Amino acid sequence: MKRTVFLFFGFYFSCAFVNAQQFENSSLEAAPVSGGSFDMRGWSRVPYDDPHCDATDASFATPDIIGVGEPDKDFGINGRPHSGRTSVSGIDGAGDGSDFYQEGIMQEVHDLIPGQEYRITFYQSVVKQKNCLDTTGCWGVYIDDDLAGISEPSLSKLPYDAENLIWDERTIYFTATRKSHWIKFLPVDDDHLYGSMTDEINGLRMGIDDITLAPGKPIAMTMIEGPVKAVLVIENKSDSLLTVHVEDASGKTVLVKKNIPIGSSEVDVSKLALGEYVLEFTDGVSIDRKKYSLK
Repeated sequence: MKRTVFLFFGFYFSCAFVNAQQFENSSLEAAPVSGGSFDMRGWSRVPYDDPHCDATDASFATPDIIGVGEPDKDFGINGRPHSGRTSVSGIDGAGDGSDFYQEGIMQEVHDLIPGQEYRITFYQSVVKQKNCLDTTGCWGVYIDDDLAGISEPSLSKLPYDAENLIWDERTIYFTATRKSHWIKFLPVDDDHLYGSMTDEINGLRMGIDDITLAPGKPIAMTMIEGPVKAVLVIENKSDSLLTVHVEDASGKTVLVKKNIPIGSSEVDVSKLALGEYVLEFTDGVSIDRKKYSLK
């Protein structure tokens, strides 16, 4: 029986060579919960008194963990994540009077190489809620107290309680200046019309998911399903030989293919059991990790 290889494109998580670094819980998995408590392995809230957070009180810096229909579909605080069971969403907007919300997340990463350029790749979505109906928004990414960049805006004209969100991939670059950095993500209203809890049109709720870290520029390559047997067809568009390590769900390396030439090549995966895998590609400088499902 022919096996079909289903490929899910986008960076899964990445690391920097031997002592590879990655975000813990990069897929933002946790129990869905709205406001107040934020319990997500590896991640914490950006505090309201952070130099770049505009929230006026701790209670206005509380991002929400969301999933399909959870935790509050009627109010619109819900949505299908880019992957897994949950993602994170947060408001950037005015409250009552002088109150202001800005709800972000952060994580400290270690074992970085000073002077090395890294790329942060993530998926973003305009989530909305009943009284936050802005259709466009971004995420600001900070390295400690420095702005690394603001992502290109995303657009959604879906209703506020839609479950099938529109996810867009975005990438921000930075150069490490020391071995450890706090990396922060704060929602940004690109039109600067922040609205309020009673100005429904301009209030913004943004979602984020699948946040990954990798050294260097993306590797110029693509993968497609093989036409006859269980193979991956790799189109190496870089100017270097590639190596791919295939890891199973437990993180064990089950297949290695070295010296993948420039151009089109096949990697035989017919001996692999059906299931979920991660492919780590390297050209000797950069590393990309992509996930796929063999069914």
